Formats: sequence, C-alpha cells, structure tokens
Amino acid sequence: MMMSLLLPLAGSFVLLVLVLIFRLHYTRKGERKGQNTPKDVPHKFFFGIATHMFRSGMNGTVYDWMVKTCESHDWKPWCWSTPFNTQLLITDPEDLKHAFHKNADNYTHGKRKERFQELLGDGIFNSDGAIWKQQRTMASHMFTKAQLDYMETVFVRNAGKVCSLLGTHADEKTVCDIQRFMYCYTFDSINEIAFGRAVDSLGGNEKDLLFQKSFDASQSICTTRFVNPFWKINRFLNIKGEREMKEHLKIIDSYLHEVIDEKMKDRESNEQNLVAMHITQCEIDGNTYTASDLRDIILNFTIAGRDTTASASTSMILELLRNPDCMDRVLSEIKEANHINDMHYLKA
Repeated sequence: MMMSLLLPLAGSFVLLVLVLIFRLHYTRKGERKGQNTPKDVPHKFFFGIATHMFRSGMNGTVYDWMVKTCESHDWKPWCWSTPFNTQLLITDPEDLKHAFHKNADNYTHGKRKERFQELLGDGIFNSDGAIWKQQRTMASHMFTKAQLDYMETVFVRNAGKVCSLLGTHADEKTVCDIQRFMYCYTFDSINEIAFGRAVDSLGGNEKDLLFQKSFDASQSICTTRFVNPFWKINRFLNIKGEREMKEHLKIIDSYLHEVIDEKMKDRESNEQNLVAMHITQCEIDGNTYTASDLRDIILNFTIAGRDTTASASTSMILELLRNPDCMDRVLSEIKEANHINDMHYLKA
C-alpha cells in the first residue's frame, strides 16, 4: 500500500528535477552565447518572465513594457526567457543589419519555425539559408519603378473607398472602428497586388471577409504557441485552438489555391501581380515551382505588407488625434500641397 503511494510521488519528484535541470541548462546555455537580460526585467528562475508577460498581456501593456525595457537598456540587444522559449530583441538598425544581412546564416528561426509552419510554410518569414535568399531575391523584383507605380495606383484607389466610408460616418455622426478600416484597406490593397484581382473586404465581400478572418485567427493561434507548452498535445488531440487552426487553414488554402490555379492556367505576359511575376521569373531562371510554393509566398507577402502598414497607419491616426496641433499642421499641408511628394511634414 505504502509502495503504491510512493511510486507516483517519486515519479513526480524525478520529473520535477529533470525539468529544473533542463531549465538551468537552458539558462546557462543562453548566458554562454552572450545573451543578456537587463537587471530591471522581472526574471524568475524556471518561469523566467512568463508571469510578468501574462499579466501585461492581459491588461494590454506588453508592448509598452517592451519599449520601456529597451529604452532602459540603451536600445542594446537583450533576451527574455520563459520555461521553454527564449526571445532575442533587437532594435538598433546596425544590429538588425548584422543579423539579417551580414550574418543571416548565423541567425536562424529555430523553434519559431515549427510554430508557424502550417501557416507560413517555407515563405520568407519562416525559412533560412538558400530558400530565404531565393525568396529575398524574388521579393526585390517587387520594387521596380513600374511595380511601385502599380502599387500606388491600387493603394490610392482603395484609399478612396476608405475616405468614402469615413465620410459617411462623419455625415451621420456615428462611431467607426479606424483600426478595422485600416486592416481592411491594407488587406484589400496588398492582396490585389498579390493576386491581380480585386479584393473587397472594405465593401463587405463575404468570401474576402471569411479569408481575412481566418488569416487573422490563424496568426493569433500560432502566436499563442509561444506561451503554451502543451500546444503540440492540443494539436494531436485536436482540441481548443488547434482544432480551430485546422478549420482556418482549410479556408485559407481553398481561397489561395483558387487564385493560384487560375493564374497557373491563364495569365498575360505583362501581368504585374506577385503570382504571375513569380511564375514568369521561375520560367526565366529555369526553376521549378508548385502551387504550394506560391501559396507560401503569397501569405508571407500579405503579412509583410498588410499588418505592418495597417498597424503603422492606425497608430499614426491615434497620435494625430492625441496631438491636435500636429493634426492641424498636417491638414494645412494637405490643402496647400499639389502632390503627395510635397507633403514633407506628413511623411516625417
């Protein structure tokens, strides 16, 4: 009887010791690599900063805390760790150049890759080495003068839709969600550039909105994997967010493969969209490609152009509302300028 009670306790004790040893090794390994955690970061043995991240995440101040910590550390690279994860934060342009340009082979995605694999595949944000360099070269073709002019045309046209919607709310004196408008605006614009066909989540197109919803939800689920050590178990058991992830991926893949199949079967030689350009470039270089390759490229391109631009635009509008003097100066410049290139203050 006593033995049957002691065995589970002994097993639990051994497991705890192994976890602590692993954690100690993980911490010291980081220290040997030169990783650095500022003294003012609330770092606890085994849990690292997990409890602090959870609290700041719940009250919506996690990014404010990151910025303050970076500032207090003179904007030098620093690390934080949780029980099974370590993150390196880089803010200085020269350090970023060192990591992403001069020594890219030394800075791989590591465990981050598997957390985003189902969504991003082997796209530029989730690849290393030769695949990353190939996609980086391909991405450079998107920034020729002709391509930039095409992008500007798409963004300006969709900006007109946003202005129309905002004008309606202003006339009716109703509240609107600026962030939602910005994310729909950039989503429609970036995907039109990628697909070569109109995307209209701003106008309420049901199919586009469903794709957008699954696109956002799948990113969120992938992000939670960084703080949930049991996500692989959940995926194996097909429960919670991992079950939802599979449904979202079905919607995403169905939407994208419809576009890709269309372009692979029928495209014009001078098309400027991302899918057609990639197919043409592969044929010129003699490289093979698959529908899966194109799917990964499109999703990564969408994240690169949509989320960053939408977030920056929303933040800019928020800061202008908080600073009326700056807003008045911007409005005055818009009225006086003949072209967007003349709006130096707005650009700054």
